[in-house]
Order: sequence, then C-alpha cells, then structure tokens
Amino acid sequence: MKKPLFSLFFIPLFLAFYSASYAADIYKWVDKDGQIHYSEIPPQDVDAQRIKGANSQPGGTDNIMQQEKAFEQRREERLNKAAEQEKAQAEQLQHKQECEKIRQTYDMQNTSRRVAKEVDGQMVIMSEEDRSKRREELRQMLEKDCKGF
Repeated sequence: MKKPLFSLFFIPLFLAFYSASYAADIYKWVDKDGQIHYSEIPPQDVDAQRIKGANSQPGGTDNIMQQEKAFEQRREERLNKAAEQEKAQAEQLQHKQECEKIRQTYDMQNTSRRVAKEVDGQMVIMSEEDRSKRREELRQMLEKDCKGF
C-alpha cells in the first residue's frame, strides 16, 4: 500500500525538479510585425538570439556562487553606505544644535543688560568688558563654524 503512494507522489516530483534543473536553451526572436517570441526550438528563417538555460552556462554552480558572493558584497556596500549617511546626518544634526546654542548665547549677551557667569560655584555678574570679549568670541565661533546653519 505504501509503495504506490510513494511512486505516485515522490517519483513525479523528483522528475519534475530533476528535469527543471537541466533546462534547455531558449531562443528569442522578433517577427516581421515586431512581436517578440520565445521558444526552445529556433525558427529556420529568422535570426534568433540564443538565451542560455540555467545549467548551460559555463561554470554551473561556481557561477551561481560567484553571483551570490557579488550580491552579498553589493549588499554589504549598501549597508555600509547607509550607515555612513546615517552617521553623517547625526553629526550634522549635532553640529546644528551646537550652533543654535552658540547663537542663543550670543543673542543673550547682546540683549540682556546683566549677564551672569558661574565662578567657583557662584553666579557672578559679568562686567561690560567681559561681556564684550565673550560676544566677540561667540561672533567668531558663529562666523567660523556656523555659516551654513
């Protein structure tokens, strides 16, 4: 009873995969009306382009392994490029935030009459001379590092 079930199911399945793995060559041609045709048998009166079957390529399994290796290499390159772009975007965002902080400090130095700074853990009001020096430092930082932001 088990024998017919095996032969009815597994043998045709095996033959289907076996024959598919040794696919024949395919031919492609264009007829006089511009229609593209494909066939396993080339027409005699038309110049047909031969498209190789799956296992008729030189190298067989080696060729597939080379293709997989090349695919994996391109995938790695894409992932590395994406990581580099993400890192560059994060650095740009951080730089933009730093510039915004410098700009806010510069604006505060220009608009407030009294500006305090921390000295030895205590807040001390800056003299006009200190404020002027600090404004100049901040202005130079903005010009040098934050032109595009």
